[in-house]
Amino acid sequence: MKNALEADLVIFVVDASQHTSRVTDPEHLQKTVSETLDEFDLSDLSQSENLLVFVNKIDLIAESAPPASVNDKTAFLSCLVDGMASSALELLRREVSRLCQTEGGGSSLDAPVLTRARHVAHLKKARGHLHSFLEEPSGDLALDAQVR
Repeated sequence: MKNALEADLVIFVVDASQHTSRVTDPEHLQKTVSETLDEFDLSDLSQSENLLVFVNKIDLIAESAPPASVNDKTAFLSCLVDGMASSALELLRREVSRLCQTEGGGSSLDAPVLTRARHVAHLKKARGHLHSFLEEPSGDLALDAQVR
């Protein structure tokens, strides 16, 4: 669960069948999400811009059509009702697209972002070796490659 704090995108799924019809109420839904995140010591995620909330099985509690969403990071869905999954898929598509944009508006393929601590640690170590090589070359490239 702690990996969620470092994730680029977290999808929090609420099982609507475990809640009353108040799950469509924005305040009740926010409270449900916050309390659950607190239980797992993940309260920092409750205000994250990378947290999406999907309220699943909405057909089991909604007597009328549920709202399209309560905010721009929440989607109601049901796999049994035609078209209900499309709002969740659109939200996911939009967020992945946002995450793949660079500051200049280009694709992340132009400027990849590394978020995994292990990859970052290895890159920092490699950068240190390169700096060491550039600062104190012995003149023997083969020897330098083996020693460092």
